[in-house]
Amino acid sequence: MNFALRCVPREKRRSPDRAARLAAFLEAIAAGAAAGMKDHDRWLLARKQLEGKLTGRRSSSKLPALVELILARPIASAGMIAAALGVTPRAAQTMAAELGLREMTGRGRYRAWGSCDRRSLRLFGADGPRKRKCTVAYARNVMDGGAGQISSAA
Repeated sequence: MNFALRCVPREKRRSPDRAARLAAFLEAIAAGAAAGMKDHDRWLLARKQLEGKLTGRRSSSKLPALVELILARPIASAGMIAAALGVTPRAAQTMAAELGLREMTGRGRYRAWGSCDRRSLRLFGADGPRKRKCTVAYARNVMDGGAGQISSAA
Protein backbone atom coordinates (compact mmCIF):
# COMPACT_ATOMS: atom_id res chain seq x y z
CA MET A 1 0.00 0.00 0.00
CA ASN A 2 2.88 2.34 0.80
CA PHE A 3 4.32 1.89 -2.70
CA ALA A 4 0.93 2.61 -4.25
CA LEU A 5 0.39 5.73 -2.15
CA ARG A 6 3.76 7.07 -3.29
CA CYS A 7 2.46 6.91 -6.87
CA VAL A 8 -0.22 9.48 -6.06
CA PRO A 9 0.94 13.12 -5.87
CA ARG A 10 1.40 14.44 -2.35
CA GLU A 11 -0.95 17.37 -2.96
CA LYS A 12 -3.83 14.96 -3.62
CA ARG A 13 -3.05 12.79 -0.57
CA ARG A 14 -2.79 15.78 1.78
CA SER A 15 -5.68 17.81 0.40
CA PRO A 16 -7.90 19.55 2.97
CA ASP A 17 -10.92 18.33 0.99
CA ARG A 18 -12.09 14.93 2.22
CA ALA A 19 -13.45 13.92 -1.20
CA ALA A 20 -10.07 14.65 -2.83
CA ARG A 21 -8.28 12.53 -0.21
CA LEU A 22 -10.75 9.69 -0.80
CA ALA A 23 -10.22 9.95 -4.56
CA ALA A 24 -6.45 9.87 -4.01
CA PHE A 25 -6.79 6.79 -1.79
CA LEU A 26 -8.92 5.00 -4.41
CA GLU A 27 -6.40 5.98 -7.07
CA ALA A 28 -3.64 4.48 -4.90
CA ILE A 29 -5.62 1.25 -4.51
CA ALA A 30 -6.00 1.03 -8.29
CA ALA A 31 -2.27 1.72 -8.78
CA GLY A 32 -1.40 -0.91 -6.17
CA ALA A 33 -3.63 -3.48 -7.85
CA ALA A 34 -2.08 -2.74 -11.23
CA ALA A 35 1.44 -3.05 -9.78
CA GLY A 36 0.45 -6.31 -8.08
CA MET A 37 -0.85 -7.78 -11.32
CA LYS A 38 2.31 -6.66 -13.10
CA ASP A 39 4.45 -8.37 -10.44
CA HIS A 40 2.27 -11.49 -10.65
CA ASP A 41 2.76 -11.66 -14.41
CA ARG A 42 6.49 -11.15 -13.95
CA TRP A 43 6.69 -14.04 -11.45
CA LEU A 44 4.68 -16.32 -13.76
CA LEU A 45 7.02 -15.49 -16.61
CA ALA A 46 10.06 -16.12 -14.40
CA ARG A 47 8.63 -19.50 -13.34
CA LYS A 48 7.95 -20.47 -16.95
CA GLN A 49 11.46 -19.46 -18.05
CA LEU A 50 13.14 -21.29 -15.17
CA GLU A 51 11.02 -24.41 -15.70
CA GLY A 52 12.00 -24.33 -19.37
CA LYS A 53 15.59 -24.92 -18.30
CA LEU A 54 14.56 -28.08 -16.45
CA THR A 55 13.70 -30.13 -19.52
CA GLY A 56 15.87 -33.17 -20.08
CA ARG A 57 16.99 -33.38 -16.45
CA ARG A 58 17.00 -36.51 -14.34
CA SER A 59 14.06 -37.12 -12.05
CA SER A 60 16.41 -36.95 -9.04
CA SER A 61 17.66 -33.48 -10.00
CA LYS A 62 17.53 -30.79 -7.31
CA LEU A 63 17.00 -28.01 -9.86
CA PRO A 64 13.15 -28.04 -9.56
CA ALA A 65 13.54 -27.52 -5.81
CA LEU A 66 15.93 -24.63 -6.50
CA VAL A 67 13.37 -23.03 -8.82
CA GLU A 68 10.77 -23.18 -6.03
CA LEU A 69 13.26 -21.78 -3.51
CA ILE A 70 14.22 -18.86 -5.76
CA LEU A 71 10.61 -18.01 -6.46
CA ALA A 72 9.73 -18.21 -2.76
CA ARG A 73 12.61 -15.98 -1.65
CA PRO A 74 13.80 -12.97 -3.63
CA ILE A 75 17.47 -13.47 -2.74
CA ALA A 76 19.31 -16.66 -1.82
CA SER A 77 22.95 -17.25 -0.94
CA ALA A 78 24.93 -20.42 -1.65
CA GLY A 79 24.64 -21.37 2.01
CA MET A 80 20.87 -20.95 1.99
CA ILE A 81 20.56 -23.03 -1.17
CA ALA A 82 22.88 -25.70 0.21
CA ALA A 83 20.97 -25.95 3.50
CA ALA A 84 17.55 -26.03 1.83
CA LEU A 85 18.43 -28.60 -0.83
CA GLY A 86 20.93 -30.71 1.07
CA VAL A 87 23.84 -30.09 -1.30
CA THR A 88 27.28 -28.55 -0.87
CA PRO A 89 27.76 -24.79 -1.29
CA ARG A 90 29.86 -25.43 -4.40
CA ALA A 91 27.03 -27.50 -5.90
CA ALA A 92 24.62 -24.68 -5.04
CA GLN A 93 26.80 -22.21 -6.98
CA THR A 94 26.90 -24.56 -9.95
CA MET A 95 23.13 -25.03 -9.88
CA ALA A 96 22.59 -21.26 -9.72
CA ALA A 97 24.85 -20.88 -12.76
CA GLU A 98 22.94 -23.63 -14.63
CA LEU A 99 19.65 -21.84 -14.07
CA GLY A 100 21.19 -18.54 -15.10
CA LEU A 101 20.14 -16.71 -11.93
CA ARG A 102 21.19 -13.09 -11.49
CA GLU A 103 24.09 -12.52 -9.14
CA MET A 104 22.96 -9.57 -7.03
CA THR A 105 25.94 -8.60 -4.89
CA GLY A 106 28.66 -8.10 -7.49
CA ARG A 107 31.16 -9.98 -5.37
CA GLY A 108 33.33 -13.04 -5.81
CA ARG A 109 32.69 -14.27 -2.27
CA TYR A 110 29.50 -14.28 -0.23
CA ARG A 111 27.44 -13.99 -3.38
CA ALA A 112 23.67 -13.98 -3.45
CA TRP A 113 21.44 -14.81 -6.40
CA GLY A 114 17.89 -13.85 -7.13
CA SER A 115 15.23 -13.50 -9.73
CA CYS A 116 14.12 -9.98 -8.75
CA ASP A 117 14.89 -6.81 -10.68
CA ARG A 118 16.32 -3.44 -9.63
CA ARG A 119 12.86 -2.04 -8.76
CA SER A 120 12.33 -4.83 -6.25
CA LEU A 121 15.72 -4.17 -4.72
CA ARG A 122 14.93 -0.47 -4.54
CA LEU A 123 11.83 -1.29 -2.49
CA PHE A 124 14.13 -3.01 -0.01
CA GLY A 125 16.41 0.05 0.15
CA ALA A 126 19.15 -1.34 -2.08
CA ASP A 127 19.81 1.49 -4.47
CA GLY A 128 22.82 3.60 -5.27
CA PRO A 129 26.26 2.99 -3.78
CA ARG A 130 24.79 1.08 -0.82
CA LYS A 131 23.36 -1.62 -3.11
CA ARG A 132 25.74 -4.37 -2.05
CA LYS A 133 25.47 -3.73 1.67
CA CYS A 134 21.68 -3.56 1.64
CA THR A 135 21.34 -6.58 -0.60
CA VAL A 136 23.54 -8.66 1.68
CA ALA A 137 21.71 -7.31 4.73
CA TYR A 138 18.39 -8.26 3.14
CA ALA A 139 19.71 -11.74 2.33
CA ARG A 140 20.78 -12.15 5.96
CA ASN A 141 17.37 -10.97 7.12
CA VAL A 142 15.66 -13.49 4.83
CA MET A 143 18.01 -16.24 6.05
CA ASP A 144 17.07 -15.46 9.64
CA GLY A 145 13.39 -15.54 8.70
CA GLY A 146 12.93 -12.05 10.10
CA ALA A 147 10.61 -9.41 8.80
CA GLY A 148 12.31 -6.51 10.54
CA GLN A 149 13.90 -3.42 9.13
CA ILE A 150 17.15 -3.69 7.23
CA SER A 151 20.01 -1.58 8.41
CA SER A 152 22.52 -0.22 5.92
CA ALA A 153 25.46 -1.36 8.07
CA ALA A 154 25.83 -5.02 7.20
